Amino acid sequence: MDTRLYITHKSALHFWRCYRIASLDPSKKLLSFNAFPAATNEAAQCAHTSREIQDLLDTLNLPFGLDLIKLFGSTLHIALASFEQKCRMQTVKTHVWPFTFTREAFYRLDNNVYIASPASCLAQLSRELSLPKTILLSMEFSGTYALDPNTRETHYQVQSILTAEGFRAFLNANPHSKSSKHMNALRASEYMICNSASRMETNLAMLLTLPYRYGGYGLPKPDMNVDLLNNNSSSSPQQHKRFKPDLYWPKYNLALEYNSHEFHVTPNTYEHDADRRDILEEMGITVIPVSKQKVYDPSLLDHLSHKIANIMGHRLKLPKDFMQKQDQLRQEILF
Repeated sequence: MDTRLYITHKSALHFWRCYRIASLDPSKKLLSFNAFPAATNEAAQCAHTSREIQDLLDTLNLPFGLDLIKLFGSTLHIALASFEQKCRMQTVKTHVWPFTFTREAFYRLDNNVYIASPASCLAQLSRELSLPKTILLSMEFSGTYALDPNTRETHYQVQSILTAEGFRAFLNANPHSKSSKHMNALRASEYMICNSASRMETNLAMLLTLPYRYGGYGLPKPDMNVDLLNNNSSSSPQQHKRFKPDLYWPKYNLALEYNSHEFHVTPNTYEHDADRRDILEEMGITVIPVSKQKVYDPSLLDHLSHKIANIMGHRLKLPKDFMQKQDQLRQEILF
């Protein structure tokens, strides 16, 4: 029987962030995971002794030009089939994981080394994370930005590796994922919004749309960064033909544009943003610019939320403990 190494949890998160950042470099050949699904319906001996783990790592063809620590983190997280299996390596953290999952749970990296898929990784981490942190991570995976695990820098315009539908399908296909320990994963699949382009867009969307009991304003979920085609014949050829509003509610012809300090501080970008707003308004869309201050200042965010609700014809009925709930949410996602 083959001995296999199953890399999971934080090490899988480390890997997928590196994978997404590597996708920005055309010189780096990415792995074709769809061609190598793990045969997880077959019994396999999990590598758990120091010798077995080290032998498999020694034969691993490391991708992206990274060493083991940069690829998986300083502590290697692996899955074992039972509590009876132990590993005495100080740099290895073991997790007992039920091996009754679908073929989408792990992908083969090389030989007998497997990595938890994005959906499986998120489900694993949801047992350790709070609900807001789980949603944050789900929106990073399903968005177009990634946090570099080695430098802590944020990279943009990376490929997404998860969809809400795909995550829900994974959870529904894996019976163990429906246990009470995975409630955060199930809830995150309900509240996550795909296509966020930055962490601040994610923060804003969560603060506006999560239910009152989690500290959000309970507004309808928007589309994020979807293509809008400008068919206005009065627009000059130099003007934009396609737009991707940060947050967009097509039912209400309402868009929010987050103006970050990173990309919107020069005179040229201010002019560019103003042109975008003018053309969107020509298309019949109400545009509300949002600054970082509006996200971080509770009173300004409250004013913004009521303004959005008023445009939608909604009445916000905030409970008495709402500010306490929102403060908890803000502490989780903003700081």
